[in-house]
Amino acid sequence: MGALYSEFLSGKKTLWLVLEGDKFVSMAMSTIRTVDATGQRIATLCDLAGRDVHKYAAELCAAVEAWASQQN
Repeated sequence: MGALYSEFLSGKKTLWLVLEGDKFVSMAMSTIRTVDATGQRIATLCDLAGRDVHKYAAELCAAVEAWASQQN
């Protein structure tokens, strides 16, 4: 858990929280990396933990995709 926290604090990963009202449901982290061979940037949703993933997976993926498209 300490490694994830360090990656978040350093800006290597972005933290996503899934809430129902003010109640915590789940968390995920994402990262953007550049493929050396092509220069293409790839966003990855990783480190997912929580409950009821099937209820919010599509919405979370859409939010990460929208966020990734705005990153330089």
